[in-house]
Amino acid sequence: MASQKNPKDDIWGGHSRESIIYNIKNGLVYLTSTDLVGLHSTISAIQIARASKQEDNDVELKKFIEDIQKYDPEYPEGFR
Repeated sequence: MASQKNPKDDIWGGHSRESIIYNIKNGLVYLTSTDLVGLHSTISAIQIARASKQEDNDVELKKFIEDIQKYDPEYPEGFR
């Protein structure tokens, strides 16, 4: 069984898809070029995974996406 996120820990909880995209786009101006390249890499990894798997029913893909979301290069161990 997949782990459930605590809604208090989910900053996107209650937001529509459009609201999420709006907030991400507006936040991009505050990032460095290095930050943007890192985001591009993450987006590409997710696109590749989604292109090769059935997104809605694939437990492995969902786990991959959760792991990508947890990645933070500021943490020495790479993952929280």
